[in-house]
Amino acid sequence: MQPTSMKAWRYNKTPLDDIVFDGPDATFVLESIPVPKPDDVSILVKPLMLSNDPAQRTWIQKDRAKMRLYMPPVLEGEIMAALGIAQVIAVGQKVSKYKAGDLVLGLLQWAEYLTIKDDDVWLSLINGGNPLEFDMSVYLGAMGLSGITAYGGLMRMCEFKPGQSLIVSGAAGSVGNIVVQYAKNVVGASYVIAIAGSEEKCDWLRKHGADVALNYKSPTFEQELIEATPDYIDAMFDNCAGPILDACLLRLKYWARIAVCGAISSYNDSAGQHLKNYTEIVINRLQLLGFIATDFYDMVGEIQGNIGKAIKEGKVVVKDAETIVDVRDKFEDIPKVWYRLFEGGNIGKLVTVVGDEE
Repeated sequence: MQPTSMKAWRYNKTPLDDIVFDGPDATFVLESIPVPKPDDVSILVKPLMLSNDPAQRTWIQKDRAKMRLYMPPVLEGEIMAALGIAQVIAVGQKVSKYKAGDLVLGLLQWAEYLTIKDDDVWLSLINGGNPLEFDMSVYLGAMGLSGITAYGGLMRMCEFKPGQSLIVSGAAGSVGNIVVQYAKNVVGASYVIAIAGSEEKCDWLRKHGADVALNYKSPTFEQELIEATPDYIDAMFDNCAGPILDACLLRLKYWARIAVCGAISSYNDSAGQHLKNYTEIVINRLQLLGFIATDFYDMVGEIQGNIGKAIKEGKVVVKDAETIVDVRDKFEDIPKVWYRLFEGGNIGKLVTVVGDEE
């Protein structure tokens, strides 16, 4: 029997800097609310897995101009949003594209149930409605938005070619690890430097494609970067911005292309970005190219085909490139699992399991 009430995490108060977990200024609050009912053109879904993404922090960023965002922000009082995989529980009378039992990818919420319009731009059948070729979580990572971001940034923005050299920051994250593996093991990079935040992550990256892996928390990081780049580097895939990008600007070749994917170093810091080496961009004609995953939707078939092939051939590893956290009995842990992204508490894609199929 369908429940009438459910748990949901509401966005309570905009953080000035870091996320607040407790007290009256808590960023999120857990509530019990009625289960919504789908209208004629909506579907009721039950989230099974939630994607944890640094970009979610920008959805609740203070004082961001709405018209400058690539998607509507989450407003105070709304349920927190997340990409994820869900099962369709019920459909409206005019819905023909989906049926009860279907597995869908979409923009979900930190809630046990939600309704989605059947024409929502983010909504689609997982694997096109065909039988799954990989574990479900992979469709949130390498075969999902992480893979689209990694491939598009590397191949379209960096225009990366066989024999070129590459730096990847945030290299042990959901996007970065795919960039490292695909560049080295598929495209044929001559030299890949991976930058991550622990020795454990650096060891993992060396096993999966990095020629050199540097721990940015090392007191000698900048000197190690200099020693690792005697011939300078052709391209960079940047997930971090901040001091890491600043150091790398000094180690890139003339006309190097930098795919600017994220700025996780500053999402919880209202002071923003400061680049001491900004003039390197001018002097060395560096090309900083910002992008978002939806820029590459015209390439989705190509991307998923190529990454899927690489996974099957063992050139892109997904089995140990995931951190999967099960909160089916601990729904209250959802925000803290997401926050692991900002503490370096994951290798590869961080996925939260929140529900069982019915």
